[in-house]
Amino acid sequence: MNTFNCGLFRISGLEGAEPKADSVYTFPGAGSKEECAVPVVIGKYWIQTDPSLPGLITLDISDPAKPREVSRLVLEEAFNKTHWIAADRNSNRLVITGNNRSWILIADLDARTGKLTHQLRTASMAPR
Repeated sequence: MNTFNCGLFRISGLEGAEPKADSVYTFPGAGSKEECAVPVVIGKYWIQTDPSLPGLITLDISDPAKPREVSRLVLEEAFNKTHWIAADRNSNRLVITGNNRSWILIADLDARTGKLTHQLRTASMAPR
């Protein structure tokens, strides 16, 4: 489970009377005025928006108790406030938007390594 405060938590003990949430990863935006928002999970990778970069971080969550960073895609300042991300399940593409911003960015995920790249394939959502 992630939080707007840029933390990732592992929930355990749901079957019993005392469930708990343990912090397992803290993203760079923690403690800043920025909010980490909508992540996506593809296979063993947790891909998290972090507007403090601005950009995305890919974690390998094969061991949910010890996620490890495998990729960081830092974007140009024009793509600030990364907020929402979605996966195209028929390809290796991700769609990223900015919070209250007029841009869409397409990125590629290497499913073997978790590395993220982009070629500035963008679309504007500005009114015409």
